[in-house]
Amino acid sequence: MGGQGIGQVGTAQPHGEVPGLDRLIAALETEHPTSLTLVPSEGRPILRGRRDEDAGWQMDLDCRAPLAEELRSLVVAEDEDGEAGVGPAQQPDHTRRNLVHLVVQCRQLDVLRQLLQAVIEDQSSRRPGERVAALVQQGRSTAPRRIDVRIPPAPKPMQARSLRG
Repeated sequence: MGGQGIGQVGTAQPHGEVPGLDRLIAALETEHPTSLTLVPSEGRPILRGRRDEDAGWQMDLDCRAPLAEELRSLVVAEDEDGEAGVGPAQQPDHTRRNLVHLVVQCRQLDVLRQLLQAVIEDQSSRRPGERVAALVQQGRSTAPRRIDVRIPPAPKPMQARSLRG
């Protein structure tokens, strides 16, 4: 269960814009929350993160192998600054859902943004009609603040048509 080394942002293919991601990143920068959880409208959390003042954000997630590879491609081994890294790259999946467990250390805001965007887009591609929110929390004593990072488009209403010509 070896992890990969410390790295920097790689040359992953660009993604489309995630609507609420700018608000989330601004909140992470200005409010300095201590934890972050991405949650879909149904089901268990997609990602859990916690802030360490010295080490940046540590993101912990279980994901499918293609997303795990994409996230690994965001981090290139042995960055001279040691700004980002991937922790245990793979652990046994006891859930039988064929998931890879990743722990990603993000000290650079760009790495954090790309990671969150890739995770949100993966969720959106697998469940296009599902809402995804970020819960950001300052310590354990306060209630988390909810930031909608993905709101699917509303379905278009059906128009009634006559069967007669």
